[in-house]
Amino acid sequence: MTVKEKSFPRGGLAPKENQAEKPKQDIVFGAVQKKVKKTKPKKEIINEDDEKNVIETISAELLNYETIQESMLILGVIKSINNLNLRISLPGRISAQVHALQISDAYTKVAREFVEKTDSANNYKPLNELYTVGQLVYGRVQELKQITRKNVEVNISLKPSVVHADLLHNNIKKGFIFNGAIEEIQEHGFIIETGIKGLRCFLPKEKAKTAPSVGELIFLKVEKITSDKAASTCICKQLDTASLNIKNQLEANLDYLLPGSIVQFNVTKKLKDGLQGTIMNEAFTAYINEHQLQEPLALPEDYELKTKLKARILYVMPLTKLVYLTLNLERTQDIEEEDNGKEAALRTEFKRGDIIENARVHHVGTGGVILILNNKFKGIISYKSIKANYKGNYDQDEMLAKYAKKTKLTVRVLDYDLMDSMYICTDDSKVITEKVFTLDDVKPGDFVTAVIKGINEKVEGYNVQIGRMKGIIEKLFLAPTSKHLEIDSKVRCRIVAINTQYKNLYLTNRPEYMVKNCKILTSLADAEKNKVYSGTVVSHNKNNILVKFFNNIKGVLHRQQLNTELSNEMDNFYVGQTMQFRIAARKDEQISLGLVDSVFKMGEICPATVVNNLDSGLEIKIEYDEEANETSYMKGLVPIRLLSDFNDLLLAQMNIHPPNSDLQICCVNKNIFSLRDVEYFLQNCTKTWGTVKIGDILKATIKNVAENTLH
Repeated sequence: MTVKEKSFPRGGLAPKENQAEKPKQDIVFGAVQKKVKKTKPKKEIINEDDEKNVIETISAELLNYETIQESMLILGVIKSINNLNLRISLPGRISAQVHALQISDAYTKVAREFVEKTDSANNYKPLNELYTVGQLVYGRVQELKQITRKNVEVNISLKPSVVHADLLHNNIKKGFIFNGAIEEIQEHGFIIETGIKGLRCFLPKEKAKTAPSVGELIFLKVEKITSDKAASTCICKQLDTASLNIKNQLEANLDYLLPGSIVQFNVTKKLKDGLQGTIMNEAFTAYINEHQLQEPLALPEDYELKTKLKARILYVMPLTKLVYLTLNLERTQDIEEEDNGKEAALRTEFKRGDIIENARVHHVGTGGVILILNNKFKGIISYKSIKANYKGNYDQDEMLAKYAKKTKLTVRVLDYDLMDSMYICTDDSKVITEKVFTLDDVKPGDFVTAVIKGINEKVEGYNVQIGRMKGIIEKLFLAPTSKHLEIDSKVRCRIVAINTQYKNLYLTNRPEYMVKNCKILTSLADAEKNKVYSGTVVSHNKNNILVKFFNNIKGVLHRQQLNTELSNEMDNFYVGQTMQFRIAARKDEQISLGLVDSVFKMGEICPATVVNNLDSGLEIKIEYDEEANETSYMKGLVPIRLLSDFNDLLLAQMNIHPPNSDLQICCVNKNIFSLRDVEYFLQNCTKTWGTVKIGDILKATIKNVAENTLH
């Protein structure tokens, strides 16, 4: 069988002629039915980024350290006040600070005038007279400073020129609500610092609800305004925080709805972590987190759809322009004003450090496990606190398994958040059993163990950690040693003083204070005449010696209080010298001191140990036996001039007696000792004025040379 191949002519196949399509015999006029192969619809591919955006828009998650951004306008509550700054509580348990120079331009001006003591310095008032704890303020985030890997410092400015920098004067309408500062006080009213370029503002006295001071920020509402292209002038009235209501507007500008303003919120949807709704006639979408509902323990399920509620603006997210609100309009119920508003005092039995044994789990919600405290108050154990107990990979369901609803826990209160109206707690056993947790757990004179955290160059000492509190060991109260203390090493210390304003402990590890029988002064009431206490010299001159005791009590040793012989030795006292002093007299807080009788007599020879080499000589320690067979020791000084009879050998004597070396010395006056006179007193009896006879040879030191006389 042969295969016949098809032949292909050169140049390719000839094109076929178009032939008319022959009509089919089975044509049906009208609709033609054909068998069409069905194609499967393609699955819609959802981008991960789009999915993330969808999740964000259906969640009422609060602000946190990852989502907060610079230049955001945020409403906050003043948590604490000191002379230099305000501590602000922001939504999402974020803590921020406002420096005194970021209040207003007017306040910065009067503060500088006060420092420079000019004639207009009377207008200055400290921050605790301008603000109170619990007061609402709004400001612009200026800086997010990464302190450590886990800690972020948030700095906020309240200056109207910074907060209102993006606003235009020709967009200001009647009814506009804002925060302005008192720039100048006039006879009939107040000139207001608005921070809006081209806007001049005046507050008549009859429209003011308080008597504001220069630099103070107050809420204002525009009642009348006249505008042109160059500038605008408005008349305002002062409002309290409960009256910051804004009516619904048909063409509202979101940039001019500032934090703190009260708007009408229409509930449209219940979310797992809050409510979704609209404001300004459905012009803008808004969210309310579960921690910002009317009642602390309320849930989204407690609200009905299409309900209209009054809500206060917290902040607006910059990119999405989503508005976040709070239903907790007034927060004064959490505050008791005490101590001029310097600290937030809660009207509950709970304070920082309290241990609550019967806390119940309410649910797992925004930011952590929500608790019920005493069947009334709200608490939270943050996810961050829970995760701290797990290292490496962990199963989240397993981690949260022990926090089932109605489970009872023992927790410790870490803080109270004024903005979110709840207690921040922990169930960490190490924290619960910590002895030093707050300043109330210690007092001056207590013995504690401190952990060295770093060198403090400002005080030439160390920063330390005592339990949950921070502390400082200053150079004055640091044990003299040539060795540096290692980081994370433990040191036995004693509390010298407590700084309640900055929440710091001041400590000492000087051996004079570490003995159990050391007599310390911690109260002015104990400063009775002729009582003896240990103190440290902090400064001295030819006429006075300033001595510091525990609890920041100070006394002065005057030259007149010393006897004639010892008054010549004023230069032998040195800064940091720790010794016993006698209370000579006290008038109110002024204490006059004297010296106690010397333990050793003139010329008495005793063994000693060098503690430290000072510029003024050798600091030595002497052990001696007291009554009841107790061993004590005292410290003294061997002045450099009493080391040798020869001036050329003084520095050599310093070098051959390093710290911890032993030597023999003799007492020459109170706590002043001599090395050069030991041999003399070994061979000669100590003379007194009663035993001195004519012809005796006495060893003496030339004090002064006159024309014909040696002193």
